[in-house]
Amino acid sequence: MAAAGHPKDYFSIQGSSLIAHNTAAHGAGIYLRSYKKQIGSTLTISGSASIENNTALGFGGGINFSGFREDQGSASALTVSGKVRISKNSASYGGGIFFHASNDEDQLDILDGAIFHENSAQENGGGLCLVSDTGASVTLSTSSVCKNNSGRKGGGLFFRNTSVDAPIRLALMNAVITSNQASSCGGGIAFLTGRSEFFFHVTDSRISGNSSASDGAGIFLRSYGTGSMNVSQTDLSQNTSGKYGGGLSFHSEAEDKTNSLSLSSTIFQHNQAESGGGLFLHSEKGSLDTNLFDCIVEENTALSENGGGILSKGPDNIVSLRGTTVISQNLAMKEGTGVYLGNGSSLVLDGGQNLYDSIFLQDKSSLLYLQTALHPNACIHLEASGYIAPDKQKAPVTIGASVSGYFGLQPSDVEKFRMPSHGFHGWEFSLNSDRTLILLAPAHYKIRYENLMGAGNPNPVSYTADSPDLVLNPPGNLPGTSFLGWYDDPFNGEQIEIIPHGSTEHHTLYARWKPETTGSNTVSTSRKRFPLSLLKRNS
Repeated sequence: MAAAGHPKDYFSIQGSSLIAHNTAAHGAGIYLRSYKKQIGSTLTISGSASIENNTALGFGGGINFSGFREDQGSASALTVSGKVRISKNSASYGGGIFFHASNDEDQLDILDGAIFHENSAQENGGGLCLVSDTGASVTLSTSSVCKNNSGRKGGGLFFRNTSVDAPIRLALMNAVITSNQASSCGGGIAFLTGRSEFFFHVTDSRISGNSSASDGAGIFLRSYGTGSMNVSQTDLSQNTSGKYGGGLSFHSEAEDKTNSLSLSSTIFQHNQAESGGGLFLHSEKGSLDTNLFDCIVEENTALSENGGGILSKGPDNIVSLRGTTVISQNLAMKEGTGVYLGNGSSLVLDGGQNLYDSIFLQDKSSLLYLQTALHPNACIHLEASGYIAPDKQKAPVTIGASVSGYFGLQPSDVEKFRMPSHGFHGWEFSLNSDRTLILLAPAHYKIRYENLMGAGNPNPVSYTADSPDLVLNPPGNLPGTSFLGWYDDPFNGEQIEIIPHGSTEHHTLYARWKPETTGSNTVSTSRKRFPLSLLKRNS
């Protein structure tokens, strides 16, 4: 145990130091804390130091670190750099490290090849547990967190900010977070941002092979405030969650506040969960604005529920697929093979050329929006739902709309949509009159009548697939002619007397006539009379 008692106190562990097989209530390997408000704690661990096989009953199996806790004191800093190995330590909280941040400038840096391996926590933070009263900044760069476990949240890393106004900043760069396990949420990372602002950046990292019994096997984030999460050039693959969000689970819970999630050049592949195999995006009172730029969401599985690739639920949630983002080969036991939109969530498409899996719209408040004209190779498959269903009134179903900046949907946009495979015989996609909405409605098939020659036509000029058998009536009288029938060709073809129920094609019918006869040329069959004089002469 060490205590910072002077402003210039500085603690350092270097070289090949070994701290092992110790037991304590807190901080079994190292315990450093400040007991004076004006003094912070500073500790640097570098070289090839190893902190292993230490056991604490409470906080920090390997290291317990904090500044002055009773009030906001001077800033403190813990730096772990080089080939430092923190392994096989255990505690209730923070098996490897427990960091209590008590100043908004407190800093935790894990750099240059540090390893957190096989640490365990009975509660939160198998590898690392950071709890902040007043915000903090954390950087994890070129380091690995592997095979750690927790009895609750954060198998690898656990972060929690309890401040209502001081922000917390978390940055992961070139980090490897693999094969960690949590019995609750956040197999790899659990981040509880609290009610204050947060900034979470992940770049050039791999978060894979993690598991959680409940939520967010790769990353679990819950916010009651507002903030942003940015993930770029990162692989979130082969993570398995018992409930929601195999790769990532993001909960935005702040009322009347919006959080943002930006994903670029990031891969979600081979993740599994009951719902939201790749991503689970949820808001109860607030909203979440999610953008995927040039990402791959592929071969993820919703094992028993909805949303194989992405599941988004929330009254103001928006998911935008931009650039070359691919949604492909995902599976869902129920609805939303590619994307499931529920409780008012919407999907914005910017091109839509790589959306190979189907989309599920739960209700009329969940729509598709087009940012630009759909790509020529786009193909948007819709699944049947309680909303996307042929109703008895044959009312059109609104599927999508254009966003501001894209004025006037095009017929070519409509052509890219594919309806559910069952129950929509005789329906079609179309635009409303001012080209602001995409509709799914019963198709009206036209009947064109030719060669009427001025005669009246009592037959309808259109029908739907649900129309009863349409028996064709003859046209009005045409003097001097007789009507022979309706034909599908002006000269030959077949006679059409009825258009059966269930037909789904346009027809052109030709009236065929023949001239009426006005008299007859008959030959008399009566006996010919001879003159009476001839009869007398022969007698």
